[in-house]
Amino acid sequence: MFCNELRRPDPVLQRKGQVWTLEIPNSTELFYWEPIGTTRSTRYAMNSENLLHAEESPVLEFKRQCPPPAVLANVLCAFANTSGGDLLIGVEDRTRTCVGIDERRIIEIEEKIANVAASAIEPPVYPLVRVIRFNDRIVIAVHVEMGFQKPYTVLIGKGKSKVYVRIGSSTREADPASVELMRLESRGISWDSLPCMEVQKRDLSRQLITDYIHQRKTARGMPLPSAITDSWLVKSRFAVERNGKLYPSNAAVLLFFPDVASVFPSSGIEFARFKGTSPRDFIDKQSLEGPISALYDQAVALLRKHLPVSAVRNTRRRREEPAYPFISFKEFLVNALCHRVYMYPCSPVRVAVFDDVVEITNSGGLHPGIELSDLGTGISLLRNQVIARVFNEIGLIEGWGTGIQVAQDALRAQNLPTATFREKGAFFQVSSPWRWPLDITEREQKILEKTASEGRITSETVATLFNITDRGARKTIAGLIRKGLLRKTGTTKSASYVLQ
Repeated sequence: MFCNELRRPDPVLQRKGQVWTLEIPNSTELFYWEPIGTTRSTRYAMNSENLLHAEESPVLEFKRQCPPPAVLANVLCAFANTSGGDLLIGVEDRTRTCVGIDERRIIEIEEKIANVAASAIEPPVYPLVRVIRFNDRIVIAVHVEMGFQKPYTVLIGKGKSKVYVRIGSSTREADPASVELMRLESRGISWDSLPCMEVQKRDLSRQLITDYIHQRKTARGMPLPSAITDSWLVKSRFAVERNGKLYPSNAAVLLFFPDVASVFPSSGIEFARFKGTSPRDFIDKQSLEGPISALYDQAVALLRKHLPVSAVRNTRRRREEPAYPFISFKEFLVNALCHRVYMYPCSPVRVAVFDDVVEITNSGGLHPGIELSDLGTGISLLRNQVIARVFNEIGLIEGWGTGIQVAQDALRAQNLPTATFREKGAFFQVSSPWRWPLDITEREQKILEKTASEGRITSETVATLFNITDRGARKTIAGLIRKGLLRKTGTTKSASYVLQ
Protein backbone atom coordinates (compact mmCIF):
# COMPACT_ATOMS: atom_id res chain seq x y z
CA MET A 1 0.00 0.00 0.00
CA PHE A 2 1.38 3.36 -0.99
CA CYS A 3 0.32 6.63 0.62
CA ASN A 4 1.08 9.70 -1.53
CA GLU A 5 2.07 13.07 -0.07
CA LEU A 6 0.77 12.20 3.40
CA ARG A 7 2.39 14.01 6.35
CA ARG A 8 0.72 12.00 9.08
CA PRO A 9 0.68 8.40 10.37
CA ASP A 10 -0.17 5.80 7.76
CA PRO A 11 -3.86 5.04 7.29
CA VAL A 12 -5.22 1.68 8.41
CA LEU A 13 -7.24 -0.24 5.82
CA GLN A 14 -9.41 -3.13 6.95
CA ARG A 15 -12.03 -5.24 5.23
CA LYS A 16 -15.14 -6.52 6.97
CA GLY A 17 -17.31 -8.51 4.62
CA GLN A 18 -18.12 -6.34 1.61
CA VAL A 19 -16.89 -3.06 3.14
CA TRP A 20 -13.41 -1.54 3.10
CA THR A 21 -12.91 0.67 6.18
CA LEU A 22 -10.25 3.37 6.02
CA GLU A 23 -9.01 4.93 9.25
CA ILE A 24 -7.03 8.17 8.86
CA PRO A 25 -5.39 9.15 12.18
CA ASN A 26 -6.09 12.78 13.15
CA SER A 27 -7.92 13.47 9.91
CA THR A 28 -11.42 13.94 8.55
CA GLU A 29 -10.32 13.98 4.90
CA LEU A 30 -11.97 11.78 2.31
CA PHE A 31 -9.76 9.54 0.23
CA TYR A 32 -10.37 7.84 -3.10
CA TRP A 33 -8.56 5.25 -5.19
CA GLU A 34 -6.63 5.93 -8.35
CA PRO A 35 -4.38 3.77 -10.54
CA ILE A 36 -0.58 4.02 -10.32
CA GLY A 37 0.97 5.00 -13.66
CA THR A 38 -1.26 4.62 -16.69
CA THR A 39 -4.85 3.43 -16.68
CA ARG A 40 -3.62 0.15 -18.18
CA SER A 41 -2.32 -0.78 -14.74
CA THR A 42 -4.49 -2.65 -12.27
CA ARG A 43 -2.48 -1.59 -9.22
CA TYR A 44 -4.08 1.00 -6.98
CA ALA A 45 -2.71 3.59 -4.59
CA MET A 46 -4.15 5.92 -2.03
CA ASN A 47 -4.35 9.52 -3.18
CA SER A 48 -4.66 12.14 -0.48
CA GLU A 49 -6.56 14.68 -2.57
CA ASN A 50 -9.76 15.64 -0.79
CA LEU A 51 -12.84 14.49 -2.66
CA LEU A 52 -14.55 17.74 -1.76
CA HIS A 53 -11.98 19.51 -3.96
CA ALA A 54 -11.66 16.90 -6.70
CA GLU A 55 -13.10 17.82 -10.08
CA GLU A 56 -14.95 15.60 -12.51
CA SER A 57 -12.71 14.89 -15.49
CA PRO A 58 -12.34 12.51 -18.43
CA VAL A 59 -11.31 9.83 -15.91
CA LEU A 60 -13.51 10.70 -12.92
CA GLU A 61 -17.30 10.80 -12.58
CA PHE A 62 -19.45 11.33 -9.47
CA LYS A 63 -23.00 10.05 -8.95
CA ARG A 64 -25.14 10.70 -5.89
CA GLN A 65 -26.82 7.33 -6.29
CA CYS A 66 -26.50 4.37 -8.62
CA PRO A 67 -27.70 5.61 -12.03
CA PRO A 68 -30.29 3.80 -14.17
CA PRO A 69 -28.91 0.90 -16.26
CA ALA A 70 -28.86 2.96 -19.50
CA VAL A 71 -26.87 5.81 -17.93
CA LEU A 72 -24.55 3.40 -16.15
CA ALA A 73 -23.86 1.54 -19.41
CA ASN A 74 -23.06 4.81 -21.20
CA VAL A 75 -20.50 5.84 -18.55
CA LEU A 76 -18.78 2.44 -18.41
CA CYS A 77 -18.69 2.26 -22.21
CA ALA A 78 -17.23 5.78 -22.46
CA PHE A 79 -14.45 4.98 -19.98
CA ALA A 80 -13.52 1.83 -21.90
CA ASN A 81 -13.46 3.72 -25.22
CA THR A 82 -11.34 6.61 -23.93
CA SER A 83 -8.66 6.38 -21.24
CA GLY A 84 -10.38 4.33 -18.58
CA GLY A 85 -11.70 5.97 -15.43
CA ASP A 86 -13.45 5.81 -12.09
CA LEU A 87 -17.14 6.18 -11.21
CA LEU A 88 -17.79 7.04 -7.56
CA ILE A 89 -21.33 6.29 -6.43
CA GLY A 90 -22.40 8.10 -3.28
CA VAL A 91 -20.83 11.49 -4.03
CA GLU A 92 -22.84 14.56 -5.08
CA ASP A 93 -21.46 15.63 -8.46
CA ARG A 94 -22.07 19.38 -8.11
CA THR A 95 -20.96 19.96 -4.54
CA ARG A 96 -18.67 16.87 -4.34
CA THR A 97 -20.21 16.10 -0.96
CA CYS A 98 -19.89 12.52 0.20
CA VAL A 99 -23.53 11.55 0.85
CA GLY A 100 -22.97 7.79 0.83
CA ILE A 101 -25.32 4.95 0.00
CA ASP A 102 -27.45 2.62 2.09
CA GLU A 103 -25.26 -0.26 3.30
CA ARG A 104 -28.15 -2.67 2.72
CA ARG A 105 -28.00 -1.92 -1.04
CA ILE A 106 -24.33 -2.82 -1.55
CA ILE A 107 -24.90 -6.29 -2.99
CA GLU A 108 -27.82 -5.06 -5.12
CA ILE A 109 -25.71 -2.27 -6.65
CA GLU A 110 -22.72 -4.54 -7.23
CA GLU A 111 -24.94 -7.03 -9.08
CA LYS A 112 -26.49 -4.24 -11.13
CA ILE A 113 -23.04 -2.99 -12.20
CA ALA A 114 -21.93 -6.52 -13.12
CA ASN A 115 -25.09 -7.19 -15.14
CA VAL A 116 -24.87 -3.92 -17.06
CA ALA A 117 -21.16 -4.38 -17.82
CA ALA A 118 -21.72 -7.93 -19.08
CA SER A 119 -25.03 -7.68 -20.94
CA ALA A 120 -25.55 -4.05 -22.00
CA ILE A 121 -22.10 -3.43 -23.51
CA GLU A 122 -20.55 -5.22 -26.47
CA PRO A 123 -17.89 -6.48 -26.08
CA PRO A 124 -18.36 -6.74 -22.30
CA VAL A 125 -16.27 -4.65 -19.93
CA TYR A 126 -14.95 -5.95 -16.64
CA PRO A 127 -15.00 -3.19 -14.01
CA LEU A 128 -13.23 -3.43 -10.69
CA VAL A 129 -15.78 -2.63 -7.94
CA ARG A 130 -14.66 -1.59 -4.46
CA VAL A 131 -16.80 -0.68 -1.47
CA ILE A 132 -15.12 1.87 0.79
CA ARG A 133 -16.28 3.55 3.99
CA PHE A 134 -15.55 7.27 4.26
CA ASN A 135 -16.27 8.79 7.67
CA ASP A 136 -19.16 6.38 8.33
CA ARG A 137 -20.49 6.82 4.80
CA ILE A 138 -20.21 4.14 2.14
CA VAL A 139 -19.02 4.89 -1.39
CA ILE A 140 -18.85 2.39 -4.24
CA ALA A 141 -15.84 2.97 -6.51
CA VAL A 142 -16.10 1.47 -9.99
CA HIS A 143 -12.88 1.39 -12.00
CA VAL A 144 -12.84 0.63 -15.75
CA GLU A 145 -9.60 0.06 -17.64
CA MET A 146 -9.08 1.48 -21.12
CA GLY A 147 -10.29 -1.24 -23.47
CA PHE A 148 -8.34 -3.05 -26.17
CA GLN A 149 -11.36 -4.14 -28.23
CA LYS A 150 -12.64 -0.72 -29.27
CA PRO A 151 -15.16 0.45 -30.13
CA TYR A 152 -17.27 -0.69 -27.19
CA THR A 153 -20.96 -0.17 -27.88
CA VAL A 154 -24.06 0.17 -25.73
CA LEU A 155 -26.87 -2.10 -26.91
CA ILE A 156 -30.06 -0.05 -27.21
CA GLY A 157 -32.35 -2.42 -29.07
CA LYS A 158 -32.51 -5.27 -31.52
CA GLY A 159 -29.54 -4.87 -33.83
CA LYS A 160 -28.91 -1.29 -32.65
CA SER A 161 -26.10 0.16 -30.61
CA LYS A 162 -24.31 3.43 -29.81
CA VAL A 163 -20.70 4.28 -29.06
CA TYR A 164 -19.90 6.65 -26.19
CA VAL A 165 -16.69 8.49 -25.22
CA ARG A 166 -15.57 10.87 -22.50
CA ILE A 167 -15.08 14.47 -23.59
CA GLY A 168 -13.99 16.61 -20.69
CA SER A 169 -16.17 15.65 -17.74
CA SER A 170 -19.14 14.53 -19.82
CA THR A 171 -20.19 11.34 -21.57
CA ARG A 172 -21.14 11.85 -25.22
CA GLU A 173 -21.98 9.79 -28.26
CA ALA A 174 -18.95 9.39 -30.53
CA ASP A 175 -18.99 10.77 -34.07
CA PRO A 176 -18.40 8.39 -37.02
CA ALA A 177 -14.78 9.53 -37.50
CA SER A 178 -13.94 8.76 -33.87
CA VAL A 179 -15.53 5.33 -34.15
CA GLU A 180 -13.44 4.56 -37.23
CA LEU A 181 -10.26 5.68 -35.45
CA MET A 182 -11.10 3.34 -32.56
CA ARG A 183 -11.47 0.43 -34.96
CA LEU A 184 -8.09 1.17 -36.49
CA GLU A 185 -6.34 1.61 -33.14
CA SER A 186 -7.76 -1.65 -31.76
CA ARG A 187 -6.18 -3.41 -34.77
CA GLY A 188 -2.87 -1.60 -34.29
CA ILE A 189 -3.33 0.44 -37.49
CA SER A 190 -2.39 4.11 -37.73
CA TRP A 191 -4.78 6.21 -39.86
CA ASP A 192 -1.90 7.96 -41.63
CA SER A 193 -0.63 4.60 -42.95
CA LEU A 194 -3.89 3.88 -44.83
CA PRO A 195 -4.13 4.42 -48.62
CA CYS A 196 -5.53 7.70 -49.96
CA MET A 197 -7.62 6.76 -53.00
CA GLU A 198 -8.15 10.38 -54.11
CA VAL A 199 -4.48 10.84 -55.12
CA GLN A 200 -2.31 8.92 -57.58
CA LYS A 201 1.23 7.91 -56.69
CA ARG A 202 2.60 9.95 -59.58
CA ASP A 203 1.04 13.11 -58.07
CA LEU A 204 3.44 13.10 -55.12
CA SER A 205 6.21 15.69 -55.45
CA ARG A 206 9.53 13.95 -56.08
CA GLN A 207 11.27 17.17 -55.09
CA LEU A 208 9.59 17.13 -51.66
CA ILE A 209 10.50 13.46 -51.21
CA THR A 210 14.11 14.20 -52.24
CA ASP A 211 14.25 17.13 -49.80
CA TYR A 212 13.03 14.83 -47.03
CA ILE A 213 15.69 12.23 -47.84
CA HIS A 214 18.46 14.84 -47.67
CA GLN A 215 17.03 16.41 -44.50
CA ARG A 216 17.10 13.10 -42.66
CA LYS A 217 20.68 12.47 -43.81
CA THR A 218 21.70 15.87 -42.42
CA ALA A 219 19.73 15.51 -39.18
CA ARG A 220 20.25 11.82 -38.42
CA GLY A 221 22.98 10.60 -40.75
CA MET A 222 20.58 8.24 -42.53
CA PRO A 223 21.90 6.92 -45.87
CA LEU A 224 20.44 8.08 -49.18
CA PRO A 225 18.45 5.42 -51.04
CA SER A 226 19.81 4.49 -54.46
CA ALA A 227 16.43 5.38 -56.02
CA ILE A 228 12.89 6.31 -55.05
CA THR A 229 11.29 3.04 -56.10
CA ASP A 230 7.84 1.60 -55.45
CA SER A 231 9.30 -0.90 -53.00
CA TRP A 232 11.04 1.92 -51.10
CA LEU A 233 7.75 3.86 -50.89
CA VAL A 234 5.93 0.78 -49.59
CA LYS A 235 8.67 -0.02 -47.07
CA SER A 236 8.58 3.59 -45.85
CA ARG A 237 4.78 3.37 -45.56
CA PHE A 238 4.38 6.16 -48.10
CA ALA A 239 2.47 3.83 -50.45
CA VAL A 240 -0.03 1.01 -49.98
CA GLU A 241 -1.17 -1.63 -52.45
CA ARG A 242 -4.91 -2.08 -52.92
CA ASN A 243 -6.48 -4.34 -55.56
CA GLY A 244 -3.20 -4.60 -57.46
CA LYS A 245 -2.66 -0.83 -57.59
CA LEU A 246 -0.31 1.34 -55.57
CA TYR A 247 -1.81 4.35 -53.78
CA PRO A 248 -0.03 6.95 -51.64
CA SER A 249 -0.69 6.70 -47.91
CA ASN A 250 -2.49 9.47 -46.06
CA ALA A 251 0.84 10.46 -44.50
CA ALA A 252 2.50 10.73 -47.95
CA VAL A 253 -0.29 13.01 -49.16
CA LEU A 254 0.01 15.24 -46.08
CA LEU A 255 3.81 15.38 -46.42
CA PHE A 256 4.54 15.33 -50.16
CA PHE A 257 1.42 16.37 -52.12
CA PRO A 258 1.61 20.07 -53.09
CA ASP A 259 -2.17 20.61 -53.15
CA VAL A 260 -2.87 18.79 -49.89
CA ALA A 261 -5.75 21.16 -49.01
CA SER A 262 -7.77 19.80 -51.94
CA VAL A 263 -7.78 16.38 -50.26
CA PHE A 264 -7.59 17.33 -46.58
CA PRO A 265 -9.04 20.86 -46.42
CA SER A 266 -8.46 21.24 -42.66
CA SER A 267 -4.82 20.10 -42.64
CA GLY A 268 -3.31 23.61 -42.47
CA ILE A 269 -2.71 26.22 -39.79
CA GLU A 270 -4.87 29.25 -39.01
CA PHE A 271 -2.59 31.99 -37.64
CA ALA A 272 -3.96 35.10 -35.94
CA ARG A 273 -2.39 38.01 -34.08
CA PHE A 274 -4.92 39.76 -31.86
CA LYS A 275 -4.77 43.18 -30.31
CA GLY A 276 -5.01 42.92 -26.55
CA THR A 277 -5.75 39.79 -24.57
CA SER A 278 -9.04 38.63 -26.11
CA PRO A 279 -9.89 37.26 -29.60
CA ARG A 280 -11.73 40.31 -30.92
CA ASP A 281 -9.58 42.71 -32.93
CA PHE A 282 -7.24 41.24 -35.56
CA ILE A 283 -3.81 42.71 -36.26
CA ASP A 284 -2.99 39.92 -38.70
CA LYS A 285 -4.74 36.79 -39.90
CA GLN A 286 -3.40 34.21 -42.33
CA SER A 287 -4.29 30.70 -43.49
CA LEU A 288 -1.23 28.51 -44.02
CA GLU A 289 -1.68 25.58 -46.40
CA GLY A 290 0.53 23.03 -48.09
CA PRO A 291 2.54 19.98 -47.03
CA ILE A 292 2.59 19.83 -43.24
CA SER A 293 6.39 19.47 -43.12
CA ALA A 294 6.62 23.06 -44.44
CA LEU A 295 3.90 24.56 -42.21
CA TYR A 296 6.19 24.80 -39.21
CA ASP A 297 8.65 27.19 -40.91
CA GLN A 298 5.80 29.42 -42.11
CA ALA A 299 4.27 29.64 -38.64
CA VAL A 300 7.62 30.41 -36.98
CA ALA A 301 8.25 33.23 -39.49
CA LEU A 302 4.89 34.79 -38.58
CA LEU A 303 5.57 34.45 -34.85
CA ARG A 304 8.96 36.17 -35.26
CA LYS A 305 7.19 38.98 -37.07
CA HIS A 306 4.73 39.61 -34.26
CA LEU A 307 6.78 39.03 -31.09
CA PRO A 308 9.33 41.62 -29.96
CA VAL A 309 12.99 41.03 -29.22
CA SER A 310 14.69 41.91 -25.96
CA ALA A 311 18.05 43.64 -25.69
CA VAL A 312 20.49 41.68 -23.55
CA ARG A 313 23.78 43.16 -22.39
CA ASN A 314 26.63 40.77 -21.63
CA THR A 315 29.66 42.72 -20.32
CA ARG A 316 30.45 45.17 -23.14
CA ARG A 317 28.53 43.41 -25.86
CA ARG A 318 24.86 43.87 -26.64
CA ARG A 319 22.77 41.25 -28.33
CA GLU A 320 19.10 40.71 -29.06
CA GLU A 321 17.07 37.63 -28.33
CA PRO A 322 13.37 36.93 -28.83
CA ALA A 323 11.01 37.65 -25.96
CA TYR A 324 9.77 34.08 -26.26
CA PRO A 325 11.96 30.96 -26.73
CA PHE A 326 11.19 29.58 -30.19
CA ILE A 327 12.26 26.09 -29.12
CA SER A 328 9.14 26.06 -26.94
CA PHE A 329 6.94 27.17 -29.83
CA LYS A 330 8.54 24.53 -32.04
CA GLU A 331 7.84 21.72 -29.57
CA PHE A 332 4.23 22.78 -28.98
CA LEU A 333 3.47 23.28 -32.68
CA VAL A 334 5.15 20.09 -33.86
CA ASN A 335 3.24 18.24 -31.13
CA ALA A 336 -0.02 19.67 -32.50
CA LEU A 337 0.81 18.73 -36.11
CA CYS A 338 2.01 15.28 -35.14
CA HIS A 339 -0.75 14.22 -32.73
CA ARG A 340 -3.81 15.96 -34.15
CA VAL A 341 -6.71 14.25 -35.93
CA TYR A 342 -6.71 14.81 -39.70
CA MET A 343 -9.75 12.68 -40.53
CA TYR A 344 -12.88 14.65 -41.40
CA PRO A 345 -14.61 16.26 -39.54
CA CYS A 346 -11.74 18.21 -38.01
CA SER A 347 -10.36 21.74 -37.82
CA PRO A 348 -7.01 23.32 -38.74
CA VAL A 349 -4.39 23.85 -36.06
CA ARG A 350 -5.00 27.33 -34.67
CA VAL A 351 -2.16 29.57 -33.49
CA ALA A 352 -3.45 32.65 -31.65
CA VAL A 353 -0.99 35.31 -30.47
CA PHE A 354 -2.22 37.82 -27.89
CA ASP A 355 -0.45 40.61 -26.06
CA ASP A 356 0.54 38.19 -23.30
CA VAL A 357 0.19 34.61 -24.47
CA VAL A 358 0.54 32.22 -27.40
CA GLU A 359 -2.23 29.63 -27.75
CA ILE A 360 -2.01 26.54 -29.97
CA THR A 361 -5.16 24.46 -30.43
CA ASN A 362 -5.53 21.21 -32.35
CA SER A 363 -8.44 18.88 -33.01
CA GLY A 364 -8.62 15.42 -31.51
CA GLY A 365 -7.81 16.00 -27.84
CA LEU A 366 -5.28 13.80 -26.09
CA HIS A 367 -4.65 10.34 -27.47
CA PRO A 368 -6.62 7.70 -25.51
CA GLY A 369 -4.39 6.40 -22.76
CA ILE A 370 -2.69 9.77 -22.19
CA GLU A 371 -3.86 12.11 -19.45
CA LEU A 372 -2.93 15.72 -18.73
CA SER A 373 -0.82 14.58 -15.78
CA ASP A 374 1.29 12.44 -18.15
CA LEU A 375 2.48 15.43 -20.19
CA GLY A 376 6.15 16.16 -19.68
CA THR A 377 6.81 12.83 -17.92
CA GLY A 378 8.18 11.00 -20.97
CA ILE A 379 5.00 9.00 -21.62
CA SER A 380 4.12 9.10 -25.32
CA LEU A 381 1.52 7.41 -27.52
CA LEU A 382 1.52 8.12 -31.25
CA ARG A 383 -1.71 8.88 -33.08
CA ASN A 384 -0.01 9.34 -36.48
CA GLN A 385 2.89 6.91 -36.51
CA VAL A 386 4.27 7.65 -40.00
CA ILE A 387 4.15 11.43 -39.57
CA ALA A 388 5.82 11.14 -36.15
CA ARG A 389 8.59 8.99 -37.63
CA VAL A 390 9.23 11.49 -40.44
CA PHE A 391 9.30 14.44 -38.03
CA ASN A 392 11.81 12.55 -35.90
CA GLU A 393 14.00 11.69 -38.89
CA ILE A 394 14.23 15.31 -40.09
CA GLY A 395 14.97 16.63 -36.60
CA LEU A 396 11.65 18.27 -35.71
CA ILE A 397 11.22 15.73 -32.91
CA GLU A 398 14.36 15.17 -30.86
CA GLY A 399 13.18 12.32 -28.67
CA TRP A 400 9.97 10.46 -27.96
CA GLY A 401 8.07 12.01 -25.06
CA THR A 402 10.67 14.69 -24.29
CA GLY A 403 9.26 17.66 -26.24
CA ILE A 404 7.00 19.04 -23.52
CA GLN A 405 9.78 18.94 -20.94
CA VAL A 406 12.22 20.62 -23.34
CA ALA A 407 9.68 23.39 -23.99
CA GLN A 408 8.97 23.94 -20.30
CA ASP A 409 12.69 24.02 -19.44
CA ALA A 410 13.29 26.65 -22.13
CA LEU A 411 10.53 28.83 -20.65
CA ARG A 412 11.98 28.49 -17.16
CA ALA A 413 15.46 29.35 -18.46
CA GLN A 414 14.06 32.61 -19.82
CA ASN A 415 12.24 33.32 -16.52
CA LEU A 416 8.82 32.98 -18.13
CA PRO A 417 5.73 31.18 -16.79
CA THR A 418 5.49 27.57 -17.92
CA ALA A 419 2.75 26.58 -20.34
CA THR A 420 -0.59 25.15 -19.24
CA PHE A 421 -2.55 22.44 -21.03
CA ARG A 422 -6.26 21.78 -21.22
CA GLU A 423 -8.76 19.69 -23.10
CA LYS A 424 -11.62 21.73 -24.50
CA GLY A 425 -14.22 19.29 -25.70
CA ALA A 426 -12.70 17.41 -28.65
CA PHE A 427 -9.74 19.82 -28.80
CA PHE A 428 -6.39 20.10 -27.04
CA GLN A 429 -4.92 23.53 -26.23
CA VAL A 430 -1.53 24.78 -25.09
CA SER A 431 -1.46 28.22 -23.48
CA SER A 432 2.07 29.59 -23.17
CA PRO A 433 2.64 33.15 -21.83
CA TRP A 434 5.41 35.03 -23.63
CA ARG A 435 5.53 37.83 -21.08
CA TRP A 436 4.39 38.52 -17.56
CA PRO A 437 1.00 40.26 -17.07
CA LEU A 438 1.02 43.93 -18.02
CA ASP A 439 -0.77 45.09 -14.85
CA ILE A 440 1.96 44.11 -12.36
CA THR A 441 4.69 46.22 -10.78
CA GLU A 442 8.39 45.86 -11.48
CA ARG A 443 8.86 44.33 -8.03
CA GLU A 444 6.08 41.81 -8.61
CA GLN A 445 7.59 40.83 -11.95
CA LYS A 446 11.00 40.23 -10.36
CA ILE A 447 9.33 37.98 -7.75
CA LEU A 448 7.57 36.01 -10.48
CA GLU A 449 10.78 35.69 -12.51
CA LYS A 450 12.64 34.46 -9.42
CA THR A 451 9.88 31.93 -8.74
CA ALA A 452 9.93 30.75 -12.36
CA SER A 453 13.69 30.24 -12.37
CA GLU A 454 13.88 28.45 -8.99
CA GLY A 455 10.51 26.70 -8.96
CA ARG A 456 9.33 28.31 -5.71
CA ILE A 457 9.95 31.28 -3.44
CA THR A 458 9.62 32.13 0.27
CA SER A 459 8.82 35.35 2.08
CA GLU A 460 12.37 35.32 3.47
CA THR A 461 13.79 35.28 -0.07
CA VAL A 462 11.55 38.21 -1.08
CA ALA A 463 12.57 40.18 2.02
CA THR A 464 16.27 39.65 1.24
CA LEU A 465 15.82 40.38 -2.47
CA PHE A 466 14.35 43.86 -1.85
CA ASN A 467 15.79 44.58 1.61
CA ILE A 468 12.33 44.86 3.18
CA THR A 469 10.73 43.43 6.32
CA ASP A 470 9.19 39.98 6.35
CA ARG A 471 5.79 41.60 6.87
CA GLY A 472 6.28 43.70 3.74
CA ALA A 473 7.36 40.61 1.80
CA ARG A 474 4.25 38.69 2.87
CA LYS A 475 2.06 41.65 1.88
CA THR A 476 3.59 41.73 -1.61
CA ILE A 477 3.16 37.97 -1.98
CA ALA A 478 -0.45 38.23 -0.82
CA GLY A 479 -1.08 40.71 -3.65
CA LEU A 480 0.26 38.22 -6.20
CA ILE A 481 -1.96 35.50 -4.71
CA ARG A 482 -5.03 37.75 -5.07
CA LYS A 483 -4.12 38.32 -8.71
CA GLY A 484 -4.02 34.57 -9.25
CA LEU A 485 -0.28 34.50 -10.05
CA LEU A 486 1.07 32.66 -7.00
CA ARG A 487 -0.30 29.99 -4.69
CA LYS A 488 0.84 28.83 -1.28
CA THR A 489 2.21 25.37 -0.57
CA GLY A 490 3.22 23.78 2.71
CA THR A 491 2.31 24.63 6.30
CA THR A 492 2.33 28.13 7.77
CA LYS A 493 5.74 27.68 9.41
CA SER A 494 7.40 26.28 6.26
CA ALA A 495 5.28 27.93 3.59
CA SER A 496 6.61 28.57 0.11
CA TYR A 497 4.93 29.91 -3.02
CA VAL A 498 4.79 28.58 -6.56
CA LEU A 499 3.39 29.90 -9.80
CA GLN A 500 -0.33 29.44 -10.15
